[in-house]
Amino acid sequence: MADFGKKADIAFIATMLGVAAQFFIIIAVTLIWVPTHKVPTWQATVMISIPMLILLPWLVKRNIRAHVWLCFIMLGYFLNAVQQCFLHEQYGILPFFEVANTIYIFSVAMMFSRWEQKRYQISVTR
Repeated sequence: MADFGKKADIAFIATMLGVAAQFFIIIAVTLIWVPTHKVPTWQATVMISIPMLILLPWLVKRNIRAHVWLCFIMLGYFLNAVQQCFLHEQYGILPFFEVANTIYIFSVAMMFSRWEQKRYQISVTR
């Protein structure tokens, strides 16, 4: 029998690391390595970060539904990053890291929600 508790713990840590990396990527794209046609502003950073900031308290509490919603939210970040990848003359290489990070977050958050659900089902049946 698989130990879903250990797997869920590892996936939770991996999800939190990916979310932290996503915040750093957002800060880098909007404040540090800004394309020439844009102005670096904190307002843009906050507006882009709001969807993840809303979920953050529940993510830290290991809420399964919050992790599922994080997967849905990551799809929006993924679409934006892929669009910026095609404009690599303006945005550079950073959108490629964002694409990789959104795929990473989507995968580990999905696996956390699955394994945490399995762990909960096993603990209820005992």
